[in-house]
Amino acid sequence: MKKIYLLMLVALVPVTNALAFSSEKLVTVQTKKEKTQHSSKSALKTVRAEEGKLPAAVDDLAGPYVWSYVSYLQGADGYSYGTAEIRKSTSDDRIVFVATDAAGTEYEWYADVDMAQMTVSIPQQKIGYSGDSDVVFYPSEWTPDYDNIVVKDGPVVGRIGEGTIRFGVDDVFRITIEGAEGSFLVADTNLFTYGEPEPDVPDGYSYLGEGTYTDGIYAPMYNVPQSSVKPIAVAVYEKDDEPGNFLVVNPWGNYGMEFDLVVNASDPDYVLVPMTNTRFEDVEEGMTYIISQSAAYATVLSPKMDKAEFLARKSEYNITYDVESRTVTFPGNSCFFNWPEGWDPDWFDTAVSPYPGSLVLPEPQSGIESVAVDENLPEVYYNLQGQRVSSPADGIYIKVQGEKAEKVIIRR
Repeated sequence: MKKIYLLMLVALVPVTNALAFSSEKLVTVQTKKEKTQHSSKSALKTVRAEEGKLPAAVDDLAGPYVWSYVSYLQGADGYSYGTAEIRKSTSDDRIVFVATDAAGTEYEWYADVDMAQMTVSIPQQKIGYSGDSDVVFYPSEWTPDYDNIVVKDGPVVGRIGEGTIRFGVDDVFRITIEGAEGSFLVADTNLFTYGEPEPDVPDGYSYLGEGTYTDGIYAPMYNVPQSSVKPIAVAVYEKDDEPGNFLVVNPWGNYGMEFDLVVNASDPDYVLVPMTNTRFEDVEEGMTYIISQSAAYATVLSPKMDKAEFLARKSEYNITYDVESRTVTFPGNSCFFNWPEGWDPDWFDTAVSPYPGSLVLPEPQSGIESVAVDENLPEVYYNLQGQRVSSPADGIYIKVQGEKAEKVIIRR
């Protein structure tokens, strides 16, 4: 990889609320030329934008925003999203961005506003410190061959639209320690859209809330050390007609992917990840798919294995769901991606995705508060559609006893 050199010519302007940054979080940069070889746009959160309304004054820009951008940090390439709050500054023509990126790092920088031109300009500025060194926001841009980044002679300039502030696709936000090669943030195609994030509810599913996913599948492929894999927040849904069948919305955004993870934990002792199109097409092999070993041996590999045989022969690859802690545990090599024409039992025993992973599901939202209960009162069961069940079979139900209601899983 070619090194990215920056010319640091512009005077630094200190900010009042300088933040402290750890140099251990600096990440090497991937060029735009390299990134475009294997990255695709990932799904972004929808927002409530004020369409058809241009701000009339600087004060009108204040409020919450969803920040979408393309990241060029190693291990985090692809479309990402964060959040931002724009605040009015003490200066009449200036605003302050308090922004949090997809990795959860918070930054604060100021921008000058020209309402006549409908522009927002972010100059080079000191935004924090790391030890004895300054942390700097460098307004930068790609060279014509997309193989290098250089500091701009002036600010990066965004256009104010109807509920948006949009920066150029080749204008780069770079935040780093002065003189360092690694960066905290290298992002282009920066777009700030007014509003709060809202989850999109897929057809046939109900939104459960925000869970936590720790990846063990793609991180090894991108040479991310296991110690560097951190839990990320993910939106989780449950299938309406199949309790325990969960959908995790695109937990792969940091790798430039854009597909959802389906986790069928209706049988907690034998969890399946069905074959799913990753929407990533290899130049030589074609479209790739992801699948768990448990699902592969049940559906596409020969000889087929049912649950009993798989647990007897491949138990080390079995994915399980602990109902009490609401945690799905993925052993190393329990999931793989491959091409349908190339399903091979021997290939599944190679260490392609050796890291373990986990999914912690959000607490169920029954909408009914728990209160003290007389244990002598009868127990009444309802399915998740609200229908009373006299003799509940295996599955997930709402148990009502007196004034207490709770979601339970029944296994005979």
